[in-house]
Amino acid sequence: MKTQTRILFTLLCCFFLHTSAAEVNRWSLPITSYSRQTYRAGAENAQSIQSSCGWMYFANDRGLLEFDGTKWELFSMNKKKMTTLCEVQDRIYAGGLHEFGYFEPNISGKLVYTSLSSSYDVSQVENILFIFHINNKTYFCAKTCIYIYNGSHIDIVPINSLDYATVIRDNLYFGCKDGIYMVDNNTFKQLPNSNVLGKHVIKGLFDYQDMLIVATKSSGLFTYEREKITPFKTANDALLKADNISCTTSNQSGTILLGTVSSGIIFVEPGNKKVVRIGVEEGLQSASIRGLSFDRNESLWISAGNGIDCFHTSFSICKLNANIGRGYTSLLYKDNIYLGTSQGLYKIDVPTEIGGQTILESLLPTIGRINMIIEHNDELLIAGVNGFYVYNGKKMYDVPECGDLWGVHPFISPDKLIAYGPSGIHQLTLNNGRWVYTKCLIDNKRYAAKNFLKEPNNEKNYWIANKEGGLHRLTLNEEGDSIVAIKNYNTSEVPAGQNICIANINGNITFATQRGIFKYNKAQDTIEHDETLENLMYGKSSYSYIMQDPLKQIWFTHNGAMHVLRYNYTTHTYRRDDNHVYMRNDLIKDFEHVNTFVYNNGTEHIRKVLVGTEEGFSIISKHPSTSQNSAAVHLQIRRMYLLDVEDSLHYGRSIQHDQVIQPVPKIDYKYNSLKIEWTVDNYNPIRSISFSYRLKGYTEKWSNPTEARSRVFTRLPKGKYTFQIRMIQNNTVIEAKELDFEILPPWYQTWWGYSACLLTVLIFILFIYYFIYLQVRNHQLQLEKESKQLQEQNLQKDMAIKNLREESLQNELSFKSEEIISKTLNIVRKNEMLQEIKKGAMSIMRSTKEEDLVAIRRKTLALINQIDTNIQHDEDFETFRKNFNTVHSDFFNKLENSYPDLTNRDKLLCAYVMMNLLSKEIAPLMNISLRGVEISRYRLRRKFNLPEGTNLADFLHRFAEK
Repeated sequence: MKTQTRILFTLLCCFFLHTSAAEVNRWSLPITSYSRQTYRAGAENAQSIQSSCGWMYFANDRGLLEFDGTKWELFSMNKKKMTTLCEVQDRIYAGGLHEFGYFEPNISGKLVYTSLSSSYDVSQVENILFIFHINNKTYFCAKTCIYIYNGSHIDIVPINSLDYATVIRDNLYFGCKDGIYMVDNNTFKQLPNSNVLGKHVIKGLFDYQDMLIVATKSSGLFTYEREKITPFKTANDALLKADNISCTTSNQSGTILLGTVSSGIIFVEPGNKKVVRIGVEEGLQSASIRGLSFDRNESLWISAGNGIDCFHTSFSICKLNANIGRGYTSLLYKDNIYLGTSQGLYKIDVPTEIGGQTILESLLPTIGRINMIIEHNDELLIAGVNGFYVYNGKKMYDVPECGDLWGVHPFISPDKLIAYGPSGIHQLTLNNGRWVYTKCLIDNKRYAAKNFLKEPNNEKNYWIANKEGGLHRLTLNEEGDSIVAIKNYNTSEVPAGQNICIANINGNITFATQRGIFKYNKAQDTIEHDETLENLMYGKSSYSYIMQDPLKQIWFTHNGAMHVLRYNYTTHTYRRDDNHVYMRNDLIKDFEHVNTFVYNNGTEHIRKVLVGTEEGFSIISKHPSTSQNSAAVHLQIRRMYLLDVEDSLHYGRSIQHDQVIQPVPKIDYKYNSLKIEWTVDNYNPIRSISFSYRLKGYTEKWSNPTEARSRVFTRLPKGKYTFQIRMIQNNTVIEAKELDFEILPPWYQTWWGYSACLLTVLIFILFIYYFIYLQVRNHQLQLEKESKQLQEQNLQKDMAIKNLREESLQNELSFKSEEIISKTLNIVRKNEMLQEIKKGAMSIMRSTKEEDLVAIRRKTLALINQIDTNIQHDEDFETFRKNFNTVHSDFFNKLENSYPDLTNRDKLLCAYVMMNLLSKEIAPLMNISLRGVEISRYRLRRKFNLPEGTNLADFLHRFAEK
């Protein structure tokens, strides 16, 4: 730690080295700045702390500001301005303007504030300046009193105008208007003779070599030793007394840091009494300092007036603060560094340490971009877009006719050079001590050599590559004035059309391409994957740059950042240094440049790495004392959100996350798309950390390493899951975490869902049954209706048929009746006629003479008998009976059944009466007299037992209808 502190002070002292250069520029300090727009809270920040879980907390004027290494979050303290804070186990105690209390996580892990001052009137609560926790008691220190909280009760102890408080050796010390006090066993004791400091405003108390160093607001430093107050002299007491000190802190080695109101930070080394000040010029956002604190990596967190800065002391990347354009090439030459940029050639002195001032001299400010600088024959050879230049440290001249060059390379003989550029390959020779253009070897853009490398152990073979032509190997003759062979090595895996970087890696021709790392197999004269090197790097990925420095370390670019494979001289092996990833998104793509140089500063060999960037150059310094890994970082699953749901934090961790037991989150199925975030408390911008994760229950396969810090899972099925994540550095799993959660089944897969489904199915079945029943019933009704209609139609048809039959019968009856009547009348007329004939025959017989009487009589009687026979048997009775039964519904059968004693003559009389024939019409039909008809009618009534007055015809008609 002391070595690190020495380096820190050497770094700071370099800012104040004065030289006689015409232009002085600075190498910036390794500071990461967080603006108000980044953390999105109030402009003013005061005290800051690092919690036990590694997260940073800041007292902001809008509340508690949390930074977990990935995200910033603000928690309100009853909308009061916060000025101080202190972590105690799972709580963060906070104090501010008329308010104090504590934050602790709720069930979802979100910090919630609990006020301890709410029971007091606001006017009775003073502004809290400091908070400490000692012996299970929390001390809220205000200007005129201290609130002592024991977990359940608050005691108030008055004091005399407190200016500063701190904890030294587990005891509370505070500086007041009347001196320095110490709290010992709940007793306030004033340090003897400390009252002489009463006229000074105390801003800091530090334990240093069995004495107290007292920092005052504007009177410098004092020591308290053996009950005596003595001024502490430094190398610049005037600086300490001129600036108003606003806050103080110290690191583990005893370095005292003083934050000022308007002049930045003052560093004081008590051992050698050095004093150094840094301000806005050195990279701070503001010179108004409100709070200072160190984290466990000894990085200094600076709460400034309008932002937060982090000064990294565990590594050093310093940017040259000069407007020189993009950095393309560099070279250490005669104790100076020469820089080739997009604006020309510059020279700077070698920085003796991290940061500090440097002298910048412009050598070729108007020639445009410089692509390469090499040293040859104790001269600088400079190739650029406007030609070729030679510089010997004093004079410079250009070589005409060269045109645009990407670079030059020495040939076998020291008096010949091969120059290459967009227009082809050329030869330069040394003539009378000056380089001159000789000839063009290839005037073809296909063989333009953006990348150019001599084949190891073969002075005549050269590898060239460019985007248009691809990869080729050239063979020159012994004199180097002509090309005797050209071979194309483009393949399906290394095609033309992409940039290729060629490098000599451990004696092998190596190619960095968009499809991985390749090498030249000399035995088979082919290009093949270099799987060994790829496995050390990031596999078959995209690489745009590779080189090996003099210390055998391999530098390469991947995903827009510079990485390094560190070489172990003991085991002769490489390892990827994931702890350090450089210049992320600052490199010039396809024109990356790394230059490693080592020099002796008088006490030790210092190695520096100069890297070209979009804004010029940066230096990476690595010292033996700081080569070890920084403090361990911690992985934590931070939050789980439900997608598309407002206020959807379903799980979270804060402060002492490992000590807070939370139930397994259970998530409704309708929210089965979620986002899980994780973080690591890494504030070092060059420290690379990768993560690999899987979701057990969903997949057993681990993801490829990634630097992403969140993952979205969508439409997860029901079930129990375990999200597992591993933190990986240098291909080694450093730490792992997991989170269990459960996606509840959809409502239709719960018991009541099943019941509802079953009920729905039953209802559906009943509905189907009822529907079918209705269909069948309607069908039956339809059939019945149709049957009824059919029956009605049949009845109508039957009725029609019956009517037709009846009509036919009636017609037939009428016809038969008319026929009977007609025949009967014919019989009547015939019988009447026969009767008349008979009467005539009788008359003739009477009038006949006597002599002929016998014969005539005989003939007449024969005629009369024949007439009688015709009268009685002219129509057969059975035929009449049959026809009459047809017309009158079996009238004769009914008579026979009802009145079996009736004679045929009676039956025939009944038929004639039914026919409504008169007695005079009946008499001839029955061949009886009219009197005989009446007698027969009388007898017939007696056989029918008819009372007197009953009409025989009506009776017979009623009888026939029965």
